[in-house]
Amino acid sequence: MDSCGKHGSELDEVICEIKKSFTVLKRVPDLMEKEKKDYLYTDDPEYKSLFDDCQKEHPEIVSNFDKLKLEVQKIVDENQKVNKAILELEQLFSGFYVMIGELEVEHSVLEYRREIDKSFMKLFEINQDNSECPLGILHNSRVQILIAGEVDRSQENFINAVFNTKRAGEEVSEADRTDHVNNQINTLIYSTGSVMNPVDYPIDQMTECHEVAKKINAAATKLRNSLSKFEASLNENPIGDAPNLFKKVKLNQKSLYSIVSSFPALYKKNHKMEAIEKSVQNMANC
Repeated sequence: MDSCGKHGSELDEVICEIKKSFTVLKRVPDLMEKEKKDYLYTDDPEYKSLFDDCQKEHPEIVSNFDKLKLEVQKIVDENQKVNKAILELEQLFSGFYVMIGELEVEHSVLEYRREIDKSFMKLFEINQDNSECPLGILHNSRVQILIAGEVDRSQENFINAVFNTKRAGEEVSEADRTDHVNNQINTLIYSTGSVMNPVDYPIDQMTECHEVAKKINAAATKLRNSLSKFEASLNENPIGDAPNLFKKVKLNQKSLYSIVSSFPALYKKNHKMEAIEKSVQNMANC
């Protein structure tokens, strides 16, 4: 079945381009058949333009066969039926060009024309059988599985960033010395930056986590400022200001912990496994 003129795959389109070139080449055997000639001379002025046109098509045909092989590799890897049909067609074209390159083109070129037509039909049929399911679906499935693997990687990195931020927040609330608290605040702020890093794929609860990370940043900065004031008060006015400033530190510490605890629960989804299962199901439905 000839699928030229219909909306086909990229493989079909390249085959159609080769078939288009063959309509030029077919003029040689068609002319011999029409005029009932047993041979044509390629140097005959009457036929010079015909043979010139055929030779002009040769580089285009060679180029399209190269494209055809690339398309097959890209879509179906080692599809022996398709590869065999392409090789057969390529050899027929090669033989055809040898014949029309001779000074005297013999009547047997008509047989080559018939064989090439049959070879085109076979290639279209094989491609149609495959494209109804395996060709397109196998290629799409491979792409979807690769993408799903990347989604899983992004998801895991994001969940780890949230976990590290929560742990850093807990350590801030547990620290009892001002130097320890300051160190842990720095770690916490760095961790929120990891949560806020852009990701390549959307992740469940990502927006909510970003909002919590922003609030943590603000609360951590507020805690650090109150801690600095408390430390300064120990030297300047330890009896008058320090107790109240210490209370503010504890309140800010508690507030920060409350925000850290507000991260939504995150669960890993195995997107790659889902894509594989979907691929198997699609193939089974073919």
